Amino acid sequence: MADVIYTNKMYAFHASLGYDKATIAALRRVVQLNCLLYVPQFLKAAIGADAPVNDLHFVKQLLRYRAVDRDVADTALKVLRRHGWYLTQELVVFCSTLSLFSDKVDADEKSRLAARLQTFRVPANFELGIPDFPDVTNDVAERGVKLVTDYMEILTKDDTTREFLLQGVELHRRKFPDFQKNIASAF
Repeated sequence: MADVIYTNKMYAFHASLGYDKATIAALRRVVQLNCLLYVPQFLKAAIGADAPVNDLHFVKQLLRYRAVDRDVADTALKVLRRHGWYLTQELVVFCSTLSLFSDKVDADEKSRLAARLQTFRVPANFELGIPDFPDVTNDVAERGVKLVTDYMEILTKDDTTREFLLQGVELHRRKFPDFQKNIASAF
């Protein structure tokens, strides 16, 4: 939700921030998606029994939103697909059962869902456990830390040398806070 707030602030104050027209247009597209679809979806997320219905409704809204802005809708759908890694066999059954308690699902659909759930055979062995987590980093800071850590491991294996090197970088940044490439080339 912080991304939504920051994007909205960037768009609201774009005149004083001096963005170019392309950036303003891109911000407007994202703010429009956020206001029309994402924020209402976020506010509905507190009710667990409605989660499967809300998620399905959100996907349908994004598919309809393709008529308004195909690129933004396709990007949002792509991001949603990346969040399907945790859907294990047990969780899909649980989510389907959870829908039986939602006020957003009518009685006819609940009875059809219950009848369908009763037709499934219970597996002889449910392999319970944690799903395999994908190896991803979502945060820019995490990527930066990972990049520096990987670089430091390539540069030196000695912990003492690594510590001195990092202290040297920190000292240099304090001494030259506005250091740019053009300053380096002047030496």
